[in-house]
Amino acid sequence: MNASKGNVQWFRYETPICVDGSISCIAGHRDFRGDRCTDLTIFQMPDNGTIIAPSLFQWNSTLDPIVGNEDGFQNLRHVDCTHIYGSDDFTRICAGAISWTGYTMNQQTTVQTTPYLVGSPWNLDRVINVNDIQNLIPRFSISALAALNDNGPSHIVLN
Repeated sequence: MNASKGNVQWFRYETPICVDGSISCIAGHRDFRGDRCTDLTIFQMPDNGTIIAPSLFQWNSTLDPIVGNEDGFQNLRHVDCTHIYGSDDFTRICAGAISWTGYTMNQQTTVQTTPYLVGSPWNLDRVINVNDIQNLIPRFSISALAALNDNGPSHIVLN
């Protein structure tokens, strides 16, 4: 089922795991929101205890461009700048790292979904709020940037 609100198109996406109290994070890596951002939908299922109602958050997670240190580099090729400052695709993926799975579900190549079950460090076992989401998303994105920076493909800048 598709729906639209204003000029934004929405589509139905089944979460792969819905367990009482779980938090499902869904990231859409399409570029219609912007160059360096990911659409996030975060849903918390109620349980029979501390989580009395479902919670739904829609988020635009954006990584700002890296600025500064331009004086330290001279005569850079475009490919060098892309590697140093990160491409839009690279940053879009890191912005949605909270939803990384490493594989495609439901034949949706532009969507990643990860559930966090009760008892995991990423599920707070209480009704989540905006502050909780604001604290969780950057922890994943910053870790993804650091991991890919340390372990990503090497690139030699010639100058």
